[in-house]
Amino acid sequence: MTFWTGFATGLAKSVDQGLQKAMTKRGEELSRAKTFWQTRQAQKMDAADAKDKRVDSGLKRLMDEFGGDVKKAVLAYDKMGGDVDRLDSFFADVDNTRADNRSYDFNKQFSFEGVDFGKINLSTLSEAQSARRTEIKPLDVQMQDSAFGDSVFARKDLGEEISSSVNKMISPRERSAIDGLTSDMLANVKQSYAGTSRAAEAEAQAKNAIPNFKDQLKINSAIISTGKTALGKPASIEDIQNAQKNQIAALEMIAQEAKAEAAGTVDKGPTSAGLLSSVKAQIVEFDKSLAYNINANGVATIMGDGSQKVGGQAAVNIYNKKRKDFNKTVAKRTFIDPATGSYYNSAAERQSIALGFDTAAQEVMKEMAEKSDEASSAVEAASGSVGDATKITADMVKNNPMGYITNVMATKPNIDPQKIITALTKAGVPDSEIQQYMDRIAALKGK
Repeated sequence: MTFWTGFATGLAKSVDQGLQKAMTKRGEELSRAKTFWQTRQAQKMDAADAKDKRVDSGLKRLMDEFGGDVKKAVLAYDKMGGDVDRLDSFFADVDNTRADNRSYDFNKQFSFEGVDFGKINLSTLSEAQSARRTEIKPLDVQMQDSAFGDSVFARKDLGEEISSSVNKMISPRERSAIDGLTSDMLANVKQSYAGTSRAAEAEAQAKNAIPNFKDQLKINSAIISTGKTALGKPASIEDIQNAQKNQIAALEMIAQEAKAEAAGTVDKGPTSAGLLSSVKAQIVEFDKSLAYNINANGVATIMGDGSQKVGGQAAVNIYNKKRKDFNKTVAKRTFIDPATGSYYNSAAERQSIALGFDTAAQEVMKEMAEKSDEASSAVEAASGSVGDATKITADMVKNNPMGYITNVMATKPNIDPQKIITALTKAGVPDSEIQQYMDRIAALKGK
C-alpha cells in the first residue's frame, strides 16, 4: 500500500466515524425531543378529557331538565358563556333551591322567545357533546438539525418530523360545528334567577337594608358578588361596574378616616388606601382597553381580537371571559403576597371581599399552592438536598436552570434525565428553554 493510498483510507475512516457520531447525536436529540413533546401533548389531552367529562355531564343534565330537548340544552350552556365552572355553579343553585322546598320551575330559568329551533341541525346528545368538546391544536415544533449544522447531511426541519410523529400518536381534535346555530339566536335566549335560593338571598338582603353609609357597602357587595340588584333582578354589567366603583369610593373614605385615627397602626403590607388606589387604576385601564359599550338599543359592543368590533351576545361573552381573567390578575397583583401565596394582610382580605375579588383570589391562592407543591415534589425527587443542609427550591431552579442541571448531574450522574425535565417544568421554566437544556443534560450524562 502506497503512502497516498493509506492516507486516503485513513481519511475515509475518519470521515465515516465523524458522520456516524453526528448521526448518533441527531438520533438522540430527536428521541429526547419526541419524548418531551409527547409528554406535553398527553398532558393537554388529559386535561381536556377531564374538562370534557364535566361538560358532557352538564349537557346531559340540561337536556334532562328540558325534557330531552338537546337544542335548548346547548343554547342554555352557550348562554352561560360555555363556561363549565359557571354551569356547575348554576346547578348548585338549582339543587339548593329544590332542597329549600321552594316552588320552582326549571323551565322559567330560560326564555327562548324568538329562537327558530327548526333551523338548528342538532338531534342527539352525542352531537352536542362533540360540538362543545375541548379542542387540541396539532403540535408544531420548531427545531433545527444541530448535529450537522449547515452541511449537506443536515435535515431542513427536524421540528416537522417531531410534530408529525407526535400528532400521529396523539391526534389533534376539533369541535364539530352545529349548522344553523347563530349568535343572533343566542342573543334571543334570556336567563333568569327568579325563584331560586340565590335570588331569595339577594331579596332578603335588600329588604333588610337600611339606607345608611355602612349598609350601602353591603348592598354594593351583594350586587358585585351575586349579580343581582337590590330588588333581586339580574344585574347588568353596568350595574356591577357602578357598584364596584361606588364601593371603591366609599371604602376610600373609610380608609382615609381609619388612617387619620390610627396612624402607624396598620398591618404589615399595603394599606387599605394603597390597595384601593391600585384596584381603581387597574379597573380604569381595563375598561379603557376593552372599549365595552351598550348603545341606545341595548346592544353591546366590544373590541375583539385583531381590533375588530364585536357586537351582541358575542360581545357580552368576550367581556365576561376577559373580566374573569382580569379579576384573577388583579387578585394576584394586588391582594396576594407572592412570597407566601396568601393575602398580604387583613386589609387585603377585607378589600378583596368587599370589591368582589375574593373568588378570584381563592382560585389564585389554590393554583399557587398546587404549583408550589408540584414544583417542590419534582425538584426534591430529582435533586433532594445540596450537601446536608441547603434544600433546593423551585425558585432556585427557575432562576438558574443551568446551574441546577450541572449540580444535579454532578451529584447524581445516574439520574433519569426525565426527572430533571419534570423538575424544570414544575418550577416554571418555559418549554422552549427546556428543549435547549436537553442537549446539556445529554452532554453531562455522557461524561
